[in-house]
Amino acid sequence: MPQALPPEAGYGIDFAPLSPLRVQRPHPPFLVSAQSEESLRWAAQHDIPFAQIDSMIGQVKRDQALYREIQTAHGHAPAPRLYLMREIYVADSDTRVRAEAHPYLLQYWELWNRYTQFTHSGKLPDS
Repeated sequence: MPQALPPEAGYGIDFAPLSPLRVQRPHPPFLVSAQSEESLRWAAQHDIPFAQIDSMIGQVKRDQALYREIQTAHGHAPAPRLYLMREIYVADSDTRVRAEAHPYLLQYWELWNRYTQFTHSGKLPDS
């Protein structure tokens, strides 16, 4: 049985397979996060659905086109596979949502440098 981290690997891991191995056929549904071209290609080659968070419409169109191209090139039937993720907050009014969620969403977006994609001249929509 191969070691998880052979001595010659040092402190890095060159390849880490999915664990445990997928043995159930068909396997349970799952998806992968795919933002980079490399991860999109991998997901498409294996016909695995992918998720993206905070992608803008232009990015989504480009990434879906690449995915579809790779998907069909590897013999898979073209099928929609994108799950688009968004942060949501539910309250009894828009005013309450803005008051309660706005500071936390700003902090989150700034942490990941995502704030600017939601702004117009430095302001959030409807602000």
